[in-house]
Amino acid sequence: MYLSILAALIGTVIYVVVPSFQENGTLYLVGILYAIILGWSPIWYFQGMERLQLAVTIDVGAKIVSAAWIFIAVRTPADAVLVLVAQSVVTALATILNYLRLMRCSGRPTLSTRRARAGLAEGFPLFLYRAVVTIYSVGSTAVLRGMSSSIETGNYANADRLTSAAKSLIVPVGQVMFPKISRLHASDPLHAKKIMLVSLAVLTTPFAAVGVAAMALSPYLLPLFFGPNYEGTIPIFQVLCLTLPLVAASNVLGIQWMLARGRQRAFNLLVTLSAVSSIICMIFLVPSLGGLGMAWSVVIAEAILVLSMTLHALIGKEQ
Repeated sequence: MYLSILAALIGTVIYVVVPSFQENGTLYLVGILYAIILGWSPIWYFQGMERLQLAVTIDVGAKIVSAAWIFIAVRTPADAVLVLVAQSVVTALATILNYLRLMRCSGRPTLSTRRARAGLAEGFPLFLYRAVVTIYSVGSTAVLRGMSSSIETGNYANADRLTSAAKSLIVPVGQVMFPKISRLHASDPLHAKKIMLVSLAVLTTPFAAVGVAAMALSPYLLPLFFGPNYEGTIPIFQVLCLTLPLVAASNVLGIQWMLARGRQRAFNLLVTLSAVSSIICMIFLVPSLGGLGMAWSVVIAEAILVLSMTLHALIGKEQ
């Protein structure tokens, strides 16, 4: 609840400060509502209990229903708000169903300020990582809109949507592996390390292959998706394809290894370093290169994160 209130306040401030978001106030406000609903999802509980199967089934089923609703209801650009309405309503129903299952397992939740603060402090490292990834994938488009032209923003947004769809496949693997590796680290550290290395190979190898293939085929495929007037999307997309194996590697090294081993302090420091490097790169690259500069900013920041996590894994001391 506390984070929902904070998110609503931040969203309101951004709406007031950035004029471009006021062009379609209804769409923006429904988007804030959708973000808050996503934040209420109890998937984290079933992840920690290693009982994700039914919870994920409900979640995926909701996304399928939402997609069907969108295909049926959305006919013109003026119906854009219906996309977020569909996602908000269906996600809210899935969240309610999973909360009913949660209460059946652990009883009705109680609101405690002290326990909420403790939970936020304990989960801050993972929150920080997800916040940085969100800045890369979502916030970068908003930042670019304020620093460059609408054409550059459109080209970048198209490329980002395609790569983000691929990167979203990484998150479920992390949700499954994190509690397992955490438990194994306490009982069998050597086995936990072997599983982490397998997970690293299984995630990074196919995403690297997909990235290379997408870069090679993008001059032929992207015009089919967006039309001939969006040729500026192609070089941006090719650069963002470099983030596919990088995001996979940072997910494994950061969440499945550093956090699972209790290295929260080092994890926070490295993620903050990556965020700062991203901001610095944006300041220097976006004014001159536009969307391409934003894409390189994301790649550089993610590469710094993976490199620093790798060095920490190789030379870091046990905690």
